[in-house]
Amino acid sequence: MFRLSTRKLKLSKPSHLKRSRNSTKNFMVHPTPSFRSLATLTRKRSLRSSISFFGNWKSPKVYQRIPQEFYDASAVKKSFETPDKPNAVIFARQNIKMNDANPDYPALVLGNFIFGGGFLNSRLATRLRQKEGFSYSAASGFSASSLDEVGSFTAQAIYAPENGEKLERAFYEEINKVLTEGFTEAELKEAKQGWLLGRQRTRGNDASLRSSLVNYLFLNRTYAWDDEMDKKVQALTLEQVNLAFKKYIDSEKISIFKAGDFAKIK
Repeated sequence: MFRLSTRKLKLSKPSHLKRSRNSTKNFMVHPTPSFRSLATLTRKRSLRSSISFFGNWKSPKVYQRIPQEFYDASAVKKSFETPDKPNAVIFARQNIKMNDANPDYPALVLGNFIFGGGFLNSRLATRLRQKEGFSYSAASGFSASSLDEVGSFTAQAIYAPENGEKLERAFYEEINKVLTEGFTEAELKEAKQGWLLGRQRTRGNDASLRSSLVNYLFLNRTYAWDDEMDKKVQALTLEQVNLAFKKYIDSEKISIFKAGDFAKIK
């Protein structure tokens, strides 16, 4: 699967152009190039456009997908000095063995949305930004492959270097609070509405729609999969979401990475 842009590349040296051509020749490998049009074109005009774009090009090599492997990585904590940067950043990650066909996938998607995916009204943003004032922005994310059992739970925030220890402590407190007490019915109801609205807005964006169509062609999916996913999320109970979060999220397996000008605060 490849997405080609019509924008011109500005290459400063002839050698760059040569490398670009060699890269295209050697790595643009796909048995059946895909073409998706969102414009108001007839099928005949769309076909004519694709032929003029690809011509009689054929892949010089056989495509073979390299499966992703899951690594049950132990938690680590690392800090990186970035001198003269006024803000610091923190990134947290836990690997999760899951693909998007897993029965627990919808529940973990919504659980993450409540915890840190709902912009300023999420658990994480409310604690780190609104309540404590530690972070300028804070969010979490969850993703899982459609092909392999490889997923991850992540979180990130921007903050003043002097607030690093307090922010990290607050992050773990919020994680452990969910693991011990769970989410609430009010949070579940609001998250279902917000998550679905975000999905609908994304599907109304041409770039996102085009990307999904090409991706689904590769996965042999249609938007019926999205419709089914929407229904699964809306049918979730509070118990299902809480159980999924507790089953897969482990505060002792979350790695923490920080970058900032910490030397100035010592």
